[in-house]
Amino acid sequence: LRTALEEARREAKGSTKERLEKGLAQLEEAHIGTIHGFCSDLLKERPLQAGVDPLFQVATEDEAERIYRRAFEHWLQDKLVSPPSGVRRILRQPLSREVGPVQLLYRAGRDLIDRRDFPTPWQVRPFNREETIDELITRLLQLAGEVNKCRNPDDYLYKGFAELRSFAVEVKRQEEARGSRDYDYLEHRIPSLDLGKWKGRGPYADGVLRDDLMNERESLKEVLTDFKKRAGADRAANLKGELGDLVERYRTLMEKAGRLDFLDLLVRARDLLRDQPSLREELQNRFTHIFVDEFQDTDPLQAEILLLLSADDPAENDWREVRPQTGKLFIVADPKQSIYRFRRADVGLYEHIKHQLLAKGAELIHLNVSFRAVPDIQEMINASMSEIMKGSEEEGQASYVPIERYREPINDQPSVVALPIPRPYSDWGNLANYAIQRSEPKAVSAWIKWLVETSGWQVTSRDNPSPHPVQPSDVCLLFRRFISGDRVITQPYVDALQARDI
Repeated sequence: LRTALEEARREAKGSTKERLEKGLAQLEEAHIGTIHGFCSDLLKERPLQAGVDPLFQVATEDEAERIYRRAFEHWLQDKLVSPPSGVRRILRQPLSREVGPVQLLYRAGRDLIDRRDFPTPWQVRPFNREETIDELITRLLQLAGEVNKCRNPDDYLYKGFAELRSFAVEVKRQEEARGSRDYDYLEHRIPSLDLGKWKGRGPYADGVLRDDLMNERESLKEVLTDFKKRAGADRAANLKGELGDLVERYRTLMEKAGRLDFLDLLVRARDLLRDQPSLREELQNRFTHIFVDEFQDTDPLQAEILLLLSADDPAENDWREVRPQTGKLFIVADPKQSIYRFRRADVGLYEHIKHQLLAKGAELIHLNVSFRAVPDIQEMINASMSEIMKGSEEEGQASYVPIERYREPINDQPSVVALPIPRPYSDWGNLANYAIQRSEPKAVSAWIKWLVETSGWQVTSRDNPSPHPVQPSDVCLLFRRFISGDRVITQPYVDALQARDI
């Protein structure tokens, strides 16, 4: 920033040069950094008022993870002695290749710790789990009994019910062996049942209509989907309360280590500003201007801190009622980037704060000039995205703002090219993904070779702003992912380019 100001000052004249010189002289007074760094400095300045160790250190993410892991292991050992409802039900989930029950508990605890500034208990809605499971088992066994009346083992409808028929046998054997019904297991097993989708044709069995079986199958699919949602909500609400001990263990270990994590920095700084009027007024007077970049990545705590610092009324401690002092708060954001959800950022929060500020007198300015792309590319983007991005605060969707041209068009060459795939068909003549994946690297590399050596097309770049023939360094290949399973997606492109000496 200092270098940029120096360069601007050398070229400036008159009052502009005077302002730049004044800015350079006062640059050290500005607090430039991340919101977490700002909060850390504030807490170190007022540790007793904030209730933190004066010698606290900010825990790195790896360090915080190690402390959390230790807290989780001790918590889990205690819970395994006599597991409460939520923990017990999670532990009965069947194993999968992706994640096991213990990993689910670990993630749930981690997520709750990252949101521990929202202490409101979750609502436990009425849900009679055992009675609901009994009713479902009755319907499933009745359907299995009707299905088994089929005389033709090759009937497609009969074959589609294979898992249901196996499940019916499984349930009867388990209950005979246990002498009771295993509700914790069935809570997970029932929603995962595959009831098939084949229909078959012709008569099904004496006294059993094919349409009746299919209607019951569709009805059960809807019921099982609803059961999965209700059971999950009930399980989560119970588990949330049971994870409270884990949160406290983590807090205790962090305090003993003299550490604050990133959320602690925000919570403690927010509490200082919200709860101590004299300090809030002092800081409001000290920070006369606040500039926030990448505001779409701001979480609720960060927004609360920034708005409290910007308030024109020092007595106001509710950030939702704050009216920012005129000219004090300047925010830059691209809500279309909120899809990344950095640290609890949400476009709904951004839109809410934007409307709040506009209602309090703020001005909205769209920065919509694109300096990079030629007009043809901008027109294509505007035409496609304006139909897709319809603003919705409820659905977390930003509104699309059309971008405007800056550069002149290139009239003698295309700006957008759709490259055809030469061999997209399988040996049987059908479109096939594997055939496309096999053919595409060679097609792309052949086109790049033509583009560089034969096309005569010209481009500009930041390093070379004058129009010049396309060089290999002017070409970039974008991939959705680099690895799929055990397959390196990019390697065939590398091989194809090297084969053409590119």
